[in-house]
Amino acid sequence: MPSFLQSRARMVRLVVIAIAVLALLLTGYYQVEPDEVAVVQRFGKFVRSTDPGPHVKIPFGVETVTKVPVKRTLKMEFGFRTVRPGIHTEFAPPSEETRAESIMFTGDLNVAVVEWTVQFRIKDPRQFLFDVRDVPKTFRDMSEAVMREVVGDHSVDEVITIGRDPIAIQAKEQLQKLCDRYGIGIDVQQLVLQNVNPPDAVKPAFMRPPLHVIAAAVVLVLLFSSVYTVSETEQAILVQFGMPVGGLVKDPGLHLKVPFIQDVHRFDKCWLEFDAAPREVPTKDKKYIWVDAYARWRIVDPLRFYEAVGDERGAQSRLDDVIHGQTRNAVASFDLIELVRSSDRPFQITEGLEGIGAAEVMAKIMSGREKIAQIVLKRAAEMTPPTASS
Repeated sequence: MPSFLQSRARMVRLVVIAIAVLALLLTGYYQVEPDEVAVVQRFGKFVRSTDPGPHVKIPFGVETVTKVPVKRTLKMEFGFRTVRPGIHTEFAPPSEETRAESIMFTGDLNVAVVEWTVQFRIKDPRQFLFDVRDVPKTFRDMSEAVMREVVGDHSVDEVITIGRDPIAIQAKEQLQKLCDRYGIGIDVQQLVLQNVNPPDAVKPAFMRPPLHVIAAAVVLVLLFSSVYTVSETEQAILVQFGMPVGGLVKDPGLHLKVPFIQDVHRFDKCWLEFDAAPREVPTKDKKYIWVDAYARWRIVDPLRFYEAVGDERGAQSRLDDVIHGQTRNAVASFDLIELVRSSDRPFQITEGLEGIGAAEVMAKIMSGREKIAQIVLKRAAEMTPPTASS
């Protein structure tokens, strides 16, 4: 008996030691990524900064670590906001905030709508974290103030046409001087004017291109209308006068088409989601249950898919009819207990509650929730056109 107690005590000590070592590792180890520098504070006081790689610190909250991306080029947008960058970049609709940023007076008392971006890096993590409160907002306000000052020293023609590059260079230099003066720890890498336009009310007077510009634009439109891209997650077909032509395009990359005559219809290769709205459905034992149907499906034959349902919206509508109908049929064929439970697992009943739900506890499950779901899936797949699989 004493040996058993000794072995048990030894095991408890080992567990305690293991927990202490684990807590020490979790609170005392940290990893700095290649584009970061870590700023370490001890009881709130700056003590050191560490370079990329594994490091240790005093655990249990004595030292805290803040990671700053000093090697990453960051960007701020003014007058517009990008929702999703990429080949087909998406921009957010104009808001009161973006309009307020972009509308400004020029030196000849005209109004210009100026959109620009600023690319910058954090050159001094300590200044960036501790010397100025809310550095991103401060930097945004400084950039807007500098741009208004520079635009106010130029005519509207210079701002819109010939003076764009000098304005961008001057604004960058002045913005960097402000950053150095206030010590916010930022190095301005680049300032780029994006769209610079007159207000909509006077825009037609500025938008009269010469003939060679029109000709070049026509050529570019023809060129870009003759090519299209297919990504790794897509497959495409060409439709000419409403009829598919040329077969299925599966290979990602750049492809050619007849401009203005052939349209590209893209379809996802990956699995898609179907999530129906919850519906109240009667069961076999004349009870009602709310059923929320969910399924995954994908397009296996884009040509037949296009001819049968046209697009994903048509497919979702067809799936809604099929899955809802088969779900309703399946639910109506089983009692409520079969839809809720999946097995005959014995329940643990709290003392004093033995009589509550006794019949349901003793009920024998013949099919169960999972089997019923498989029945719905099988029947829905049989009714789905051979253009998609679920």
